[in-house]
Amino acid sequence: MSSAAANLRILHLEVDPSQGDGDYRILVDNTMVKYISIDGGNSDTDDMCFPPVLIPMLPAFPGGEWNTGQVSKDMSSDRPTYICLDKERNTSHNRSFVASSMAPKFPSPTIAKFARFPWEINYFDHETEAYRWIEGKGLEPKFLGHLTEEGRIIGFLLEKVEGRRACPDDLKLCQAITSKLHHLGILHRDLNRHNFIVNSDSVVLVDFECARRCQDTQLFEQEPISLERQLNDESGRGGFIPNTSDVAS
Repeated sequence: MSSAAANLRILHLEVDPSQGDGDYRILVDNTMVKYISIDGGNSDTDDMCFPPVLIPMLPAFPGGEWNTGQVSKDMSSDRPTYICLDKERNTSHNRSFVASSMAPKFPSPTIAKFARFPWEINYFDHETEAYRWIEGKGLEPKFLGHLTEEGRIIGFLLEKVEGRRACPDDLKLCQAITSKLHHLGILHRDLNRHNFIVNSDSVVLVDFECARRCQDTQLFEQEPISLERQLNDESGRGGFIPNTSDVAS
């Protein structure tokens, strides 16, 4: 299969403007997903961010069973070529994608949180475990199930809770739910205003990827101290959820 002959759609991309390298999540022929890393120096940074220009420049896809590949410049031909193919890749990046979604098996909108690239997948194991710790305690949106891609878990679906982000007037509500979490022996460790969803006189917490079990009373005392400052923070740290999009079940 050549990249020119295949039907390619770039689902997600991440380009480092300082180094000129990029990572891509590509849907091939509407049936399979491949993850491509392109080393810096193969193309102009603007072209790396523009799929209609980038896709024709990709070298032909090699045959065989692979889902991650690295593209570098062949020194003899001065053309891009694949130098590494593998079934999985893992690095130290830490980021995920969150979207409001319509899933076929659920009549109401859901929240999908999933890995865009293979190195992000491991972070969902911990957050899934955190949702098990607090399940049924009334602190969180309902955990609906996992998202899979070609047989491996890449994320999960949550109930979409209607509401707004917290503001300074919600300080007591936010302090109360934080206290309930602490009584379960859990530190949230990311209490920004976007991680509280307020609806009238109720509130839920979201985003538990940094949460940890803890027995240190001093840490439990310190975490709520920053709440007032966080609720007044207008920097946008911790937001936002993109518009509704379809996801696979």
